[in-house]
Amino acid sequence: MCVALFYLLFANCTEYFSVDANRKKAANKFVSILHNFSIMMCIIQLCIVYFTSGFYQIIGSMWNNGTAIYYISQVKAFSRPVLTSFSDHFVYLSIIATYLSIIIKISFPFLLFNKFSKIVIVLAIMMFHLGIGIGMGLITFSITMISMEALLFTDADYRKLYTCMTNKYFLMKDKLMKRTSRLGHQYLYEHKIVVFYDGWCSMCQQVKTNCEKMDMFNLVQFVSFREPETITSYSLDITRLEARMHSKKLKSSVVVDGIDSIIQLAKRIIMYWPLLPFLIASKYFGIGQACYDFIAKRRVIVSPNHCTDMCMREQVNK
Repeated sequence: MCVALFYLLFANCTEYFSVDANRKKAANKFVSILHNFSIMMCIIQLCIVYFTSGFYQIIGSMWNNGTAIYYISQVKAFSRPVLTSFSDHFVYLSIIATYLSIIIKISFPFLLFNKFSKIVIVLAIMMFHLGIGIGMGLITFSITMISMEALLFTDADYRKLYTCMTNKYFLMKDKLMKRTSRLGHQYLYEHKIVVFYDGWCSMCQQVKTNCEKMDMFNLVQFVSFREPETITSYSLDITRLEARMHSKKLKSSVVVDGIDSIIQLAKRIIMYWPLLPFLIASKYFGIGQACYDFIAKRRVIVSPNHCTDMCMREQVNK
């Protein structure tokens, strides 16, 4: 880890997941070259670690006779009940796992030269370290090694994975919507809400887009209160709408705003369910509404009728 961290000092680690990742920067060839060499040295270091480890396993008697994992499971300091139970009840699988660990480590450097075998060996070594984390309790070690192995996948590989997961998600969403429309349409309709968002706010538009993607049961309907007919149709106060996002159930006249509206939204989107306890607790302690108002007052609102030339150019570029 120390060697890898030294190499990563010269890598461009803030290309994507950073505050300024979306800012346009001039391409710097020197930075790119330095980054590529840094990642290459990390990969070489990883290959040296695995090949050396596998070589020492080959010359070890316990690894040669296939009993190494069994004896590891008997050491309480480096084993968990799951590993002990596995070794005691599945002796032959324990022997196979012992030899597989040697084969994976020795073959690791040589299988990286083919893009198909690279995916297989990297996933295999990741599962191997996941097993170490669960069976031996070496969580920090496993996370460090899996993080290093993730460097072997290119940007193109991650984009393909993202595209595949997105396509499967939307396919599953369509299937669920078709089934629920047949079986529980009336029940779902009773829980559907209308969210009144600010159509002039870029942050609100982004939230709307993300929520629509994750709304698997089509329980949220977004309406911009900037549309002239919205205020009159729903009898809303434009001043309050500009301060906080409002929402209401389709079959109810009760309108909620601010953190209550966020909670209503989170209840209807499965991906947001883990956040519900924190949102409800923040509302109870009064922190949620204060945080909401703090963010809402600092959002950027741009009217289509008052957009500058710079603003128009940014929209065209997007």
